[in-house]
Amino acid sequence: MTPAAVQKSRALVTRVLSGLAFVLVLLGIVAFGRSGLFAADPASTLARREAILPALTALPTPTPPVSDLGAEALHGALAARGYTLEAVRTAEVDVPRLYAARLPTDLSELDSIDLRKQVFVKLLLPLILAENERILADRDRLLRLRDEAHAGNLTDTADAAWLEAIADRYGVKRSFPDAFAELVRRVDAVPPSLALGQAALETGWGTSAVAQRSHAMFGQMIAISDDRSIVRRFGHLAHAVEAYAVNLNTHKAYNRFRAKRADQRAKGQVPDGFELALTLSNYSERKNDYVRDIRGIIRANRFRPLDSARLGG
Repeated sequence: MTPAAVQKSRALVTRVLSGLAFVLVLLGIVAFGRSGLFAADPASTLARREAILPALTALPTPTPPVSDLGAEALHGALAARGYTLEAVRTAEVDVPRLYAARLPTDLSELDSIDLRKQVFVKLLLPLILAENERILADRDRLLRLRDEAHAGNLTDTADAAWLEAIADRYGVKRSFPDAFAELVRRVDAVPPSLALGQAALETGWGTSAVAQRSHAMFGQMIAISDDRSIVRRFGHLAHAVEAYAVNLNTHKAYNRFRAKRADQRAKGQVPDGFELALTLSNYSERKNDYVRDIRGIIRANRFRPLDSARLGG
């Protein structure tokens, strides 16, 4: 294709995308509004989440729903399926697609701290991996469309509409093809080791009141006035995981996180939560002390191998 033809094709794409922007606003596709650290749940994704939320439906019958299972019984049911953290660490097994709506109410009553930690991690890990799976599917599509646009072959209006929506979701100015570079930095997975370390620290391994009653796992807040904020509530654990990933992938406070993750990707590495934790001093008022504690949890609980964990088929 000649340079003139490429330029003409790109101009066509730009006109298509610009025309779609107005239509998308009218249709309400723009689902994300952000104000600092306090973002609303994207309505367009909540309905898709409902199918995986209610209970551990993959457990063998007549096992009751997760809301009726105690922490110890739940741990035994998961172990009976071969789901142990050691097996996941050594890649002997994939993580089963068992999605909990909430944490067991008696988690804090377990005598064994180690058992409490295992239940917490085994319930949260599938949700983190499921969210990463969805993000990486979007990333694959984004990379394909980026390559098509650069070759002057992006002409499908459905793809153009999807690009507009993904740009809005991730807070990137809708100016293609220039927007691709920033979107590729943002549309990427959050290392499970990092998510687990932060959730453990923020909730006392799932025993805090906000974790039990509000499914708030990552310390996210909502501003209700100029001088007052409250803990953000979630309907299900999966909603909290989704909001956490969106926060890290969009807020300006975490530019260093996204840049370092992109650098790891460029080197062919799996994003490393232990190293990426160094970029999150802005996540907490405790700054470097917070980072130190997160890395300490990741190291002490051998979370780094979980960055390579996968969901089963």
